[in-house]
This record gives sequence, C-alpha cells and structure tokens, in this order.
Amino acid sequence: MTGAEVLSETTTSQSGAGDLRLEMKPVGSTTGFVDGAWWPYSTELAVEIPPLLAAITGRLGSIERVSYNIAGWASASRRVDAGGIRVRLDGFRTRPPDTIDVSGVSDHRVTLLVIPPTTDQSAARDIMRRASTPGNCESTETLLANG
Repeated sequence: MTGAEVLSETTTSQSGAGDLRLEMKPVGSTTGFVDGAWWPYSTELAVEIPPLLAAITGRLGSIERVSYNIAGWASASRRVDAGGIRVRLDGFRTRPPDTIDVSGVSDHRVTLLVIPPTTDQSAARDIMRRASTPGNCESTETLLANG
C-alpha cells in the first residue's frame, strides 16, 4: 500500500489484531478538529501504535512523538519501536481524552480521533467516514455522540 492510499481511505495493513482501522482526510485538508479517525482493537497503546505509525509515516515522514491522554489507555512505556525507529510516547492528563497527536520530525502533526475499541462496528465506520470527510468541522464529542 502506498502512502497516498492511506490518506483518503480505510487502510488494510495487517496489525496484530487484524486490519488497521484508520481513515484520514486528504493531504491539505486543514479544516476541523481532527485529521481523521482511528479505531484500535484495544487500549494497549504499545501494541496498537506501531501499525498506525507505519501507515501514516508516508504523510509525516519520520515520526518523533505520540501525545495521548493517559486515562484512555492501559499503561504504556515511554518509547515504542515502530519500523526500527524509537518513537516517544507522551501521556498527559490534560490532553483531550478521545484524540492522539502524532508528530513528525519536520514539525508536521496529525490529530486523530480515537474511537473506543468497544464501539459498534456500524457506528465506528460512520464516525470514521465523517471524521475523514474534507471540510468536516464536527467536534470530537459530536463525532462520537452521533456515531
């Protein structure tokens, strides 16, 4: 799969739990609260994050850091190995609970809505579709509530 395919449609990269469930707005679509949505299989960030990072490396280049709210994830180490690169995981209590920020070394950043793993499949697919629609300006709360 090329990086361009990841940017505008659901990815089908294999992760430990199955296909990576990710949809993102096209490159250059800067409106809204999020750049797309990610539906992990669990709250084990160290397990879930490597396939996600592999899928969005084409958009960001080399990835340096992931920022997340610690309340939404099982405890995670401070670093994770993703494609042979050590990526810093920074957990905060003050970050929005339903997003993660993935930052590249070139100061590019992607903010993703994180759909809870237990979300109904139909609702999760609808949330992912809406979050990745160019021009969508719904808040994360609205996206999750209307799924």
